[in-house]
Parts: sequence; C-alpha cells; structure tokens
Amino acid sequence: LTRTHKPQLSSSLLTVPHPMVVPGGRFREQYYWDTYWVILGLLRSGLPEVARGLVTNFVHLVETVGLIPNGNRCYYVNRSQPPLLAAMVGAVVAAGAAHAGDLAVWVKAIDKEYQFWTEERSVVVKGARLARYDSGPNYDTSYGPRPESYPHDMETAEGIEGPEREQLFRHIMAACESGWDFSSRWMTGGATLASISTTGIVPVDLNCYMFRVEEVAASLHRRLGATAVAQRYEEAARARARALHELCWNNNTHCWHDLDAATGDQRPGIYPSNWAPLWATTESSIPFDLPDGVAEASVGGLEKSGLLCSSGILTSTYVSGEQWDAPNLWAPLQHLVVVGLAQVPGRGAELARDLATRWVNVCDQAWQKEGYLLEKYAADGDAGLGGEYEVQIGFGWTNGVALDLVARGLVD
Repeated sequence: LTRTHKPQLSSSLLTVPHPMVVPGGRFREQYYWDTYWVILGLLRSGLPEVARGLVTNFVHLVETVGLIPNGNRCYYVNRSQPPLLAAMVGAVVAAGAAHAGDLAVWVKAIDKEYQFWTEERSVVVKGARLARYDSGPNYDTSYGPRPESYPHDMETAEGIEGPEREQLFRHIMAACESGWDFSSRWMTGGATLASISTTGIVPVDLNCYMFRVEEVAASLHRRLGATAVAQRYEEAARARARALHELCWNNNTHCWHDLDAATGDQRPGIYPSNWAPLWATTESSIPFDLPDGVAEASVGGLEKSGLLCSSGILTSTYVSGEQWDAPNLWAPLQHLVVVGLAQVPGRGAELARDLATRWVNVCDQAWQKEGYLLEKYAADGDAGLGGEYEVQIGFGWTNGVALDLVARGLVD
C-alpha cells in the first residue's frame, strides 16, 4: 500500500517528501485520520521509518497548506479530518522512532494545526469552547458540491435552492471532514442527506481528539523546556475534559452524547463515539478526571446500548443506507472503544478482550478466505454495505487495528 509520487502539473496530488501509505482500493492518496491506525500497524510491524515518514508528510502539509487536508489532493484543501497528528507523533515518539531535531519541528506543526482547529473549527457552548466540524468555502467564495463527488451532491441538492442549497453543501463537506461520511449522526429532522446538519453538532469524539492534541503538545513543550506553553495546553486540556463530562454525560444512557451547538442540549443518538472519553483517559499524562464510578457505569451503558454484535461494535443502531450506520462495523471505532474499555478494571477489561477477539476473528476469517482485508464489515462478518461506493479492499486501518489489538495482548 506504499506509493511514491513525483510532481506533475497534470496531477491533483499534493506532493509530500516521503512515500505515502494509501488505504487501498480506490483511495490512492494519503488520508488523514486513516493514517493514525496505519502508523500503529507499521510500528507493530517493525517499520518505524515508514511511520516517521508519514508524520513528516503531514507536518509538511501543515507548513505548506496551513492544515492537514482530508487527503493530499488539491481539491481537499478546504476541509481536514479528525485532528490525530498529535496522537501519531505521540505513538512515533513512544516507539523511539523520532530523529534528532524532529520534536522541535513536529511540535510547531501541532501548534499550527491546533490554532486552526481552535480558531476555525470551534464554537462556545454554555460557556465552554469546544470543537466542531466545518469546511472552508470552495475557492473562498461559496460552498459548492465536492469536486470528487459532484454527481452525488448535485442529486442530493435537487430541488433545494438559494442559501439552503449552499448550506447543504457545507454540511456535506463538514461530514467528510468528520470521516463519518455519511451517517444518521449528522442528520436532523429527517433520514436522508438532505437533512444533514453537521456544523450544528459538537461531537464528543472530536473533542476527545482535541484533548489528546493538548496533552501531547503539553508533553512535548515541557520536554523542550517551554514550560509556560506546556502549562497553557494542560489548562486547556483540563477545561475541555471538565466541560465534556459536565455537558455530555447522560445518567440514563451511561455514556457521553454529542451536543447541539446552538442550545447545548444532548443529542439522542447512540454511537461508539459516545464512549470516546474512555479512550481519552489512556496513555495520557493529564488525567481526564472522570468522577468515581463513571467509567464503570459506562461499561454497563455500552452493554445495554444495542451496539454489540457477534462481530464487534456496530456503528449505530439505525439502518439508514449510509455506510457509517448499522449494520456496518469500522476498524477505527473498534479500536477507539476497545482501547478505552481495557483501562477500566474488571468488567471493562473483560469486555475489551471479548470485543477485540470478535473483531480480529472477523479479520482472520476474511484473510483466510480472501487473502485481503476490507475497509468495513457487516454485522454478519461479510463485506460492509451502503454508501456512495463499493466496499474497498486493502485496507490500511483494518490491518493496523488488527495488528495493534493483537500486540496489546487483547485477543484470546
């Protein structure tokens, strides 16, 4: 899945200094959030230099574009994806794969990306500044259909005119920035893409990723002697964690819900992302400070959520026809939940092993049968369903998640 690229005037690829690892199938560029789990797999496979090269590619994009695009294509530069550069840096540094001088360069890129997310992708909800997904206007003038999916977007917008049409395209691109393109999670008042309202939602998992950015940035700045900067990041991380729990925790469902950006009210949907704060507590030098008993209660909430199936964790309990809903299961969501659960003593750790084993068994059976893995699977272990395209083979993050869960000793 490694690809090199030489600059060409006729190519839409943004040039990066090191070889790319592409997801597979139709995806022939380096995608942002996919690469976090790809890097975990590379590190588990004894390929630290390749992992370091992928981080360096993203640092280059931050320096030259001002953000990390959805993928390294010129038509992606108006949107990003979940901010996992800091988590990638943390993983590469922990593996001892960083070179002399890397940290000083990488932390500047983390700072610059953090500035983008706090200035361009944040909203104040009940006094707390939290992150949301959005997109920049096409060509800095207006919102339009995605260049790579023009027919799909024009079909979705049929019959919608004026400002509502432009806002529809904005919400569609924001959903692509989330990586969850598409899902009932972003729909309000309807069951189709025409009801999408991504920018009006504050996602709990995005803010957990931001917590990790703040935690890693604080650690790196402290290591480099910038104590005052480190303290500012630490304070921001603690404030974000406090706000997430106070605003998102639900005592009935025993999980953390997305928020309505305008009202601050919790949204009712149940998704694996509702358990992202457990992941945020792992491998962190800054405590997420969950109240006593909350982590344990969240384990019970997951068991009653309706998300668990014989293959692992469903993406939602709702069948919408979109790929980020039931009956599909996605590797990054398995990893997010399982790694978080594993830190909860007792039933949490037991359930983590159970779910990791279910998922890796699906991957193993697929590998034995086909000789490759897929980007997503259905609840019955077959190829995933729905969305704008056929399920793709490869597949970077599926491979990486399976390798990492096994290496963590979570698979029986």
